[in-house]
Amino acid sequence: NGPRPSTGGTPARPPAPGTTPAPPPGVGGPPRRPGAGAPPAPPPGTGAPPAPTPAASTPAPPTSGGTGLPAAGAGERSRRTGAAGTGRTGGGGDGRDFPRHDDTIPLPTVSEEAARVRDAALIAPLPAVTSADDEDLLDDEPDAVLPQAPRPRPARRNRLTARTNVIRPGDLICGDCGQGNSPTRRFCARCGYELREAEVARIPWWRRLRRRRGPRVVALGTVDGQQSEAVPAPGGGFAAFWTQVKIVAGIVFGLSMMLYATWAPFRNTVNEQAAEVRATARGLLESQYSPVRPAKVTAERSVKGHGTKHLVDLNTATYWSAPYDARAQGGPEKVVVMVEFDRVVRLDQLIVTAGAQDAFTEHGRPRQMMLTFTNEKQMRLQLKDTAKPQKFSLDDATGIKTVRIEVTDVYASEKNKDVSVAELEFFSLLA
Repeated sequence: NGPRPSTGGTPARPPAPGTTPAPPPGVGGPPRRPGAGAPPAPPPGTGAPPAPTPAASTPAPPTSGGTGLPAAGAGERSRRTGAAGTGRTGGGGDGRDFPRHDDTIPLPTVSEEAARVRDAALIAPLPAVTSADDEDLLDDEPDAVLPQAPRPRPARRNRLTARTNVIRPGDLICGDCGQGNSPTRRFCARCGYELREAEVARIPWWRRLRRRRGPRVVALGTVDGQQSEAVPAPGGGFAAFWTQVKIVAGIVFGLSMMLYATWAPFRNTVNEQAAEVRATARGLLESQYSPVRPAKVTAERSVKGHGTKHLVDLNTATYWSAPYDARAQGGPEKVVVMVEFDRVVRLDQLIVTAGAQDAFTEHGRPRQMMLTFTNEKQMRLQLKDTAKPQKFSLDDATGIKTVRIEVTDVYASEKNKDVSVAELEFFSLLA
């Protein structure tokens, strides 16, 4: 089969040996670059001029490896450009239309030498580290420094808010900040601390003494849910009665205070009753003593007119007096009083009224007295310089028949060189 004649009526010239025949009009071929000297393709349907025939002296494309095949670069270019047409829509001899491609961009090409250098750089071994490089690494290490004292850290500010609530019974007390929290909370409302082991605020003791009213229990099926008459809650009657009692008592107390402040007879009656109650309570709480009267009282020395009988006459206007000179050579003479009882007694209390009541500072007063009992127990009494009676408890005076009283020290007087005692009273505790 020979070449197909063109539609223009002019027979196509066969291609010269060693050249590539030109594609028919309308068939996509390699695009031509501007300035290549090739004329534009004629419009379809007209006679196509014969393709220029290269001279016979034009060398053929180089082959790869002497195999007679075109080089890889030329073949790649022909494959990239062979699919593209002339940029126009044309028809072939069979009347088919081909799409136009105006956005084709040629791929960049890399020479074989550059590709070999690039591949060799990827597989080249790394250079070995020399001793000089090691010294450089050692030189880069920081120098040693002396230890320094640690810097004080800034104190942390306590950003917790102030406690604002009052701890109520049943609240959970936070162990970290002491905030009172509701029993339903799991974490502290002030600091966020966990309240799993928080202490529970206890109810005051006076509230724990009150009787706690339990829940009302009603048996199932006994009520229909419709309350036809008022039924008091358990304990409601007593609570209502106690409320009324408190109201009445408050009214009576208020009226009594007003009456006590405004009416004198009522005030005097109240004071008398209060004194009787106070005396009764004192008699119940305090110990009851019975007086013990001595049968005989003697002294080695006494001033005339002020003998020992005045010590136990129950009259504080009289007094016993005996000579006493604290500045005498060899010391003052002893002042001793012997008290005898008609039976064996137990003494629990002694009341001493020192000095002369009508001339207290004109006579000496005993400062210290030594008591010796029948059971050979002794007791030292330290007296105050006062005209009032002074009470002393006697602890070892059991089974007593006699008491020896010696004045060992005196509040001296500038006027008289003596010592005076107004009264001695002995008491025994009632069984």
